[in-house]
Amino acid sequence: MSSLSLRDNPYVLTGLSLALLYGAAKVVKNGLSSRRRAPYPPGPKGYPIINNLLEIPTPSEHPWLVYEEMAKKYGDMIFLRAFSQPILILGSAKRMNDLFEKRSSTHSGRPYSIMLDQLLIGGIILHITYGYEPKPTGDPYIAIAHEVEGAFKIVAVPGTFLVDNIPILKYVPAWMPGAGFQRFAAYYKKADHLAKSMPYQFVLDAMKRNEAEPCAVTRLIEDLPSPKDPRYAEDEEDILNVAGVSYLAGTDTTTGVMTMFALLMILYPEVQRKAQAELDRVVGTSRLPDFGDRDELVYVKAVITELLRWFQATPMAVPHTTSEDNYYDGYFIPKGTIVMGNAWAVLHDPEVFENPMEFNPERYIKDGTFNTELLDPLSFSFGFGRRICPGMHLVKDVVYLMVASTLAMFEIHPSKDESGAPRNVELTFDSGVVVLPGPFDSDIRVRSSAAEHLMKSLSE
Repeated sequence: MSSLSLRDNPYVLTGLSLALLYGAAKVVKNGLSSRRRAPYPPGPKGYPIINNLLEIPTPSEHPWLVYEEMAKKYGDMIFLRAFSQPILILGSAKRMNDLFEKRSSTHSGRPYSIMLDQLLIGGIILHITYGYEPKPTGDPYIAIAHEVEGAFKIVAVPGTFLVDNIPILKYVPAWMPGAGFQRFAAYYKKADHLAKSMPYQFVLDAMKRNEAEPCAVTRLIEDLPSPKDPRYAEDEEDILNVAGVSYLAGTDTTTGVMTMFALLMILYPEVQRKAQAELDRVVGTSRLPDFGDRDELVYVKAVITELLRWFQATPMAVPHTTSEDNYYDGYFIPKGTIVMGNAWAVLHDPEVFENPMEFNPERYIKDGTFNTELLDPLSFSFGFGRRICPGMHLVKDVVYLMVASTLAMFEIHPSKDESGAPRNVELTFDSGVVVLPGPFDSDIRVRSSAAEHLMKSLSE
């Protein structure tokens, strides 16, 4: 493949020149017009025009670890700029509570709509939302959702596209070299529409045939006004969007959590055995655990909470933006600043959690009951205040049912090599906005004849 020459391609040269001129103008304008009477929070100095662009980690560099290392030098607030775009990284529970909770009126904007997905709990949420049972392989609704998920993982990382930092580039025609973001945006918009409209149309068609399963969407459609009512089109659009977000929001998070759960059960078999003993004692072997058992399953609840603390599918939490200039703790935070909390750093703070890198459910048990004094992991991974993710409680409930049911029915072991020896399991991560554990081999077996009998009865 031939290289792209600036000399031979005036479009690239023109675009680059415009970008640099725009960036320089913004920097000068900000410097001349700033009326701040306090310093910015501490952070690296950066370079002319591009500022800290080269110091902002990419997803493959594990940003939460890079920012944790930066915090050792700059503290729990790190101020960066990508060209003229200000970015503030928060690295402690105090900073995140102060800015996201106490100042939610000025720190509740979002630079992106949060839309995450994947397959593991996709079937459950598709059934709850649309009354649809996905096919085991090649399901069209799952496939299009994966398209949206893949696109979102790219666009949701601040600074992935130069246009995020130099807005004037949005006027560059899609056909111009270097304007791939325009074509990508058009593709993403189409995929997002299909991911929402396809399952919704499935419900409409099923209702016309009187074959629709009772679900969230059927109930909402039944409450629609008459098609002649002027509110009908708007209300139907709301249903389509709300239902779509119910499926797309949060499923990739749960996929990552459940994959990590399986890996941790391999690495900590004693935890698996203790949780299963509690399930057998509280629930028995003739049924699956349900929500009525949750309060009595103290150790299982501790396993789930420690799982959510030890691993965050979204370690950088939910990005916010400031809606106006403001001052905090003697520092100036300008309007339009992207503010991100390093949830991973907070939940692995050795001053809060003893031996934070150890997976230890016992830390959440005190005097035989669940210890509510420690930080709630979900509150840091799913956002704060006005921007808390509405799918948090759904994900929490789904994770409980899946973890408890998996422990009740199955044993998770490392796979074995040709000689019969257990294979070593290595902890790796696939990076992105949503972090997933890397692939690993496992051996999942039905626990007992009672579990096998229960599984057969449930499938009949």
